[in-house]
Amino acid sequence: MRSSSETRHAYRLRGLVRGAERVFNLGAGEHRIGRAQASDIVLPVEGVSRHHAVLRILPEGLEIEDAGSHNGTYVDDRRVTRTLVPAGAELTFGAVRLLVERADRDDVELAFELTSTTGLSGLFPETEEGTQTVNLPETAPPERAPELAFPEGYRPGTSTPATDMHRRLEGAARSDLATLIVGETGVGKEQVARTVHASSSHSEGPFVAVNCAAIPSDMLEAEMFGIGKGVATGVTQRPGKFQLAEGGTLFLDEISEMQPALQAKLLRALEEKEIQPVGGRARKIDVRLVAATNADLERLTGDDTFRRDLFFRLAGHLIEVPPLRSARSDVPGLVEHFLRTFSFETGTRVRGLTAKALRLLETYPWPGNVRELQHEMHRLVDSSVDGQVIDSGMLAPRLQALQAPQLPAPPIEDGESLALGSRLGELEERLIREALRQSEGNQAAAARLLGISRNGLAKKLERHGIRARRLVSDVARE
Repeated sequence: MRSSSETRHAYRLRGLVRGAERVFNLGAGEHRIGRAQASDIVLPVEGVSRHHAVLRILPEGLEIEDAGSHNGTYVDDRRVTRTLVPAGAELTFGAVRLLVERADRDDVELAFELTSTTGLSGLFPETEEGTQTVNLPETAPPERAPELAFPEGYRPGTSTPATDMHRRLEGAARSDLATLIVGETGVGKEQVARTVHASSSHSEGPFVAVNCAAIPSDMLEAEMFGIGKGVATGVTQRPGKFQLAEGGTLFLDEISEMQPALQAKLLRALEEKEIQPVGGRARKIDVRLVAATNADLERLTGDDTFRRDLFFRLAGHLIEVPPLRSARSDVPGLVEHFLRTFSFETGTRVRGLTAKALRLLETYPWPGNVRELQHEMHRLVDSSVDGQVIDSGMLAPRLQALQAPQLPAPPIEDGESLALGSRLGELEERLIREALRQSEGNQAAAARLLGISRNGLAKKLERHGIRARRLVSDVARE
């Protein structure tokens, strides 16, 4: 067990590795550096030994020890065997140069680790041909409603809103009544529909999905009900989605986009369990109907945009999918699930996620819900390289803005200028100085805090006459 004195320091290494900027977070303990895949920091570059050096976080600070490398280990161009390394020093391993930076301890300690304790080589074992196979360890599934069968790739939440929804899904799954799923864009309504299908008596049949908003209204009727034989010259007979879903489930997404004339035909199909293909004969059907919308259908019925009788027919079971902001306790599980999924799909060995990054992900309101979170995790994996630890600096600017410095506005004295241009300039300078102070003068980190590019920060430093190095020395003296 680590003592508090052993874990009070945190550092990161930053530099170019094979032409790409890499960041290596150093939490408490020992970190091995080398070309070997089992290393904690893998540097697959000419001149780096398989076991090159070891970094240790000690109560006194950061220590580096050469591990018998061929080309030596250097601190600020001085070859060393074992020494303490100050923040701001440059470490050289073969052709790789890495800058030592102090770091927020919460942004180097992992909230969870995706690899096994035996290291990355155990997660991605090398074959004799030199290729790699991926075998991500599976996480234990969360507790789930025993009556439900969730589709592959879907991670059900364990928050109170999610478990309440699952209880309602159980009732829908046991019934053959039509089901209406409502919720904001991106909450995963189709996955919920698939859960209803997989848990119902129609699970052995097909699941057929139709996006009512993606098909022109004059084509949607034929798409849903099919076309009969000989309806017109050159038109061939073809089945509609109802026929294709026979014995299974038909999922109508964005049902609010359906035109009134087609709504009437859909209502008849539900009431009579019979469909009428365009130009063809009526035929009986055995189909479970599930519909979804992000619109307020009850309000639309009052505007005569949507048929009231169809609304009540569709809402035999009404399932509301909660937005992610009301189920924040589900975020960590979803983050881990998506990171594992995309790491497997891309073959990129993401090592884990820091506590600070996870805290920002939990704090963000996610207006795009689970879909937005999924896309952010996909982007993070795509932006990573093997062995990468995802920290807060890698998150999208809208998430990093949650940790931007919040400075109290200075009081305005009587007679002081209220000219907007000069006041904005003063605020900009204060924010820049605060970001440099928090990042200990590291301009790349300060730019991320400010949500601007490094080149943009350089121009602002010049405009305000700020010398970043002097600020660093001022911080050090404090």
